[in-house]
Amino acid sequence: MQQGEYYAPKPIAANATVIVGSRVAGFLCSTIGNLTLTDSAGTVVVNALPVVQGFNRIAVFFNYPQGNTVTSSSAVGTLLL
Repeated sequence: MQQGEYYAPKPIAANATVIVGSRVAGFLCSTIGNLTLTDSAGTVVVNALPVVQGFNRIAVFFNYPQGNTVTSSSAVGTLLL
């Protein structure tokens, strides 16, 4: 039996913010830049995480189930949730 991992894709543009659920598994990057992850209480969990082209593993679980955000500064790609 094979086991696989499945993710929900969510595109993000440069200088944009998207609302995510309780986890971020990775980022498929097409344009390099930085990502900032903030929980729904306004606490910055990861600040200015550099991402490069290709797959970037980001294993983050937030304390809050909804309302968390990922903000891109020049990075373009697809968040894997």
